Amino acid sequence: MMYSGFLIGTGESQARLMRRVGCAFVIALVVVILGVVFLRPILTRDDPNRLVFSVQTPRLGIGVTTGTPVILNGVRVGEVSSIGAAPSGEAQMTLNVDRHSVAGMRKDFTFDFRPQNYFGVSAVNISGPGTGGPLLTGHDVVVAGAAADYTMGMMIENGSEFVSGSLQAPLVDSIKRTLAYSAALQPLIHTGVVVADSVQRTQRALPTPLVEKYNTIATALLPFADGVVDS
Repeated sequence: MMYSGFLIGTGESQARLMRRVGCAFVIALVVVILGVVFLRPILTRDDPNRLVFSVQTPRLGIGVTTGTPVILNGVRVGEVSSIGAAPSGEAQMTLNVDRHSVAGMRKDFTFDFRPQNYFGVSAVNISGPGTGGPLLTGHDVVVAGAAADYTMGMMIENGSEFVSGSLQAPLVDSIKRTLAYSAALQPLIHTGVVVADSVQRTQRALPTPLVEKYNTIATALLPFADGVVDS
């Protein structure tokens, strides 16, 4: 019996070749299945030096996203590995931190959102270790309250709300009048600058003798003024 016109040989040799190919395929399939079942968990085992857990909070700080650094005392100890929505509808972020750097941190630890540096890059700041139970990698979901938001984005937002709420029409009119009055004083200020420049150009004596003469004049000016008033 011939299996295929593309195979060379008799029907018996083709049958042997087909059996070998079939056995090789079955063996390869068994190896792949064993690798997926036994080797994959070993290769993807959690790093014992990392602590991964989720935090559920009503809201996230402005600018907090995947890859946002997690800091402790100003030092980076991890990052936000993922962000999603909790079943309750609140925000949920997964933190991946160095286990040794946060040793002693408990389930009721406190945190806030603040800039990591002067460029305003947002970060998750661990502010307190807590006193509750220990955190377990991959199993714990910490349910936290609303954390304080000290990020640069929140500061800008609050500043814009303050400006929009305070710059009302009366205040704007007052600022305009102040600027108009300041513009009216410009000729007087210019005159003072010109006089000072002229004095600086024409003065040849040292300031000390001139001040002494002014002092003599000022000393005699007071009795003269008293005499004028008495008369």
